[in-house]
Amino acid sequence: MKGKYKIVINNKRLQYEFEIKRNLTVIQGDSATGKTTLINMLRQAENLGDSSGINVVCDVPCRVLEGTNWKLILENSSGTIFFTIEKTKNSYLRYNKTRLNETYLHEKNKNMILSRIEEIQF
Repeated sequence: MKGKYKIVINNKRLQYEFEIKRNLTVIQGDSATGKTTLINMLRQAENLGDSSGINVVCDVPCRVLEGTNWKLILENSSGTIFFTIEKTKNSYLRYNKTRLNETYLHEKNKNMILSRIEEIQF
């Protein structure tokens, strides 16, 4: 994916609005800043659709990358923006973000990303 994408995620009480340039976005930040809330809203919108009460506005699909099938999902998806929360060492999705940064510059980066993410630890 190339270019910037404006994303708006909201419900009756809360709204997130931001632009991103990457199709794999790792959410980082201090404690209690809304990272988990953002991921939960995306997950609910994806799983429950309109009945979730959550609106996700973007030109391309936005999904949460998680679970044991994350690698399969990433390998078989295109034109989708994925979000995940940074995990600490020894978690199921461990990575070194500085090693991933250069892959963001490439149009066809799924295979590059997969090759640079360390093996899953259960």
